Amino acid sequence: MAGKCGRQTANASIHIQRVVRIAFIIHRYGTEILGGPEYACRLTAEQLAERHDVDVLTTCARDPGTWRNEYPEGSDRVRGVTVRRFASAQTRDMAEFERYSEWIFHNPHDAEDEKEWLKLFDGTTPILILLDERPPYFHYLDTQRVGNGTVADIAAVVDNCA
Repeated sequence: MAGKCGRQTANASIHIQRVVRIAFIIHRYGTEILGGPEYACRLTAEQLAERHDVDVLTTCARDPGTWRNEYPEGSDRVRGVTVRRFASAQTRDMAEFERYSEWIFHNPHDAEDEKEWLKLFDGTTPILILLDERPPYFHYLDTQRVGNGTVADIAAVVDNCA
């Protein structure tokens, strides 16, 4: 903004940037993991970490086929990003998964067969979402299904335990 004499005023040159806390949740994270969503998450997290406080919540798995825990559990710093790793509760038996996949792709089957395939594909490990404060749109979350409950059910339990 120009002052009376055409010079820049002090207000025009002041730019205050607020540091924001950001958390990404992704199933695998690391510099050697090159999958599409994992790579995009890592690049975005690294760029945001230059100016903000960024955490990534992820598993200890490196291989999306087995979900075997290969990274150590706990916190680490990767290229300026705090990475918090949690152990996978179950691994995938690739031989069983491939055998069942072959059968389901080439044979008539019902919805229960497909649910069983999804369990082998995704596993049955529950996901826990922790909120450090209740967002203003919280009433909307009670309609969002997560497993056998809703996001609101999960957050209410966490809120009551705090």
